[in-house]
Amino acid sequence: MQEVTVREAAQILEVTTQTIYRRLREADPKQKHQKTINGIKYITVEGMALIDRRKTTEGKEQPEGDKSLDDVTERLIATLQEQLKEKDKQIAELTKIASAQATLLAQRQQIELITAEAGTGKKGNIFQRLKAKFSNDNNNAG
Repeated sequence: MQEVTVREAAQILEVTTQTIYRRLREADPKQKHQKTINGIKYITVEGMALIDRRKTTEGKEQPEGDKSLDDVTERLIATLQEQLKEKDKQIAELTKIASAQATLLAQRQQIELITAEAGTGKKGNIFQRLKAKFSNDNNNAG
């Protein structure tokens, strides 16, 4: 079951969110076509048609063959397609960022590996050379 938020419903029906809430109270008093999740109210497609029907008929019941549900569904599909395009753009951006971070991580690991290999060469790392130098100095002084 597809659902939209009150804000999305208001955009689709080109009314304010207050109008959506008022129409929901009038058209769906038992809240069969709405639910609240984490403080956000969602409306089903059927609920959208119900409140849109109330807008077009001013409270009168429409005949069965009405295309109001089709119109609402088409507008809902268009809105969802726009949202999907935006999400695709966000995914593409995040993929680029993740790829760049993976490249940087690989480069850093190579640098650390080269540094570690250089530290185990014949000369030894800086601490080993300093220790050897002080040991030699102490032996010569004593």
